[in-house]
Amino acid sequence: MILFSLVNSKDILAEVMRPTYLGDYFLFHTLNVAFLSCQAAIGLGLPYKELLHVCVVALLHDIGMKFINQDSFEHAGELSESQRAEIDHHFEETFRFFKNLEKDLPFLLKVIGEEDNRLKHRRGGTTDEADPEVSESIKWHTYAEIVNGCNTFEALCHDRPFRKAFHPADAMRMFVEECKRSYDRKFIRAIIESITLYPITSLVRLNNNRIGRVIDIVEGCPLSPIVAVIADGGDPLPDEPELTGEIIDLSQKPTVFIDGLVYNSHYGRPK
Repeated sequence: MILFSLVNSKDILAEVMRPTYLGDYFLFHTLNVAFLSCQAAIGLGLPYKELLHVCVVALLHDIGMKFINQDSFEHAGELSESQRAEIDHHFEETFRFFKNLEKDLPFLLKVIGEEDNRLKHRRGGTTDEADPEVSESIKWHTYAEIVNGCNTFEALCHDRPFRKAFHPADAMRMFVEECKRSYDRKFIRAIIESITLYPITSLVRLNNNRIGRVIDIVEGCPLSPIVAVIADGGDPLPDEPELTGEIIDLSQKPTVFIDGLVYNSHYGRPK
């Protein structure tokens, strides 16, 4: 299947994890979320038809962002309350845009409606649910859980006008911490196993003081990826390292392990 081949491409994943977008924010963010969502769906063992549904939801669920004031989020400062309200409104715009396709894409409308209801609940507003006490503990629709979770992780990994991207390993830790109370454990486990605790492109320091860049994952070994050595101890760290050094499969080297993270100019540190 072409879709499986694309989603399993480590080269594409490396591009998805690039901290800066190569073009239009909305386009690249949407494609990244779709790619990560498909990875998570495969990790959850969803059948091919449902994998396609997840991909459709990921590509279309934020289309309402194109119908709100772009100045609300395309600026270098923190978001004001009025700007957050404007952005939150995009789910309603998306629902309205796709309303005529409800018979053809019922799962899409269901996910968008759920996203809007949960957002209103978190903001303290009313919802369209029969029970006004919508709880974060209520089970998400599987597609909504996947796409929302991957949307959160993708946002942490990339530059925003008001902050730099977080280191991929920091982003994964922050994602797990933020989502563990409201997402199904199976979904979080699928994300960790498909992307790992040290995602591809992570810069890491080994216990022998060498610096490596994660280039591949090892199934079942989230703490022991495959790294390419890009610098030794005191060597300067290039912003765009060439992957021409020694390749080390840490799962096969019990005496060599990751001892910390390395930050270059692309990454901000969590507060």
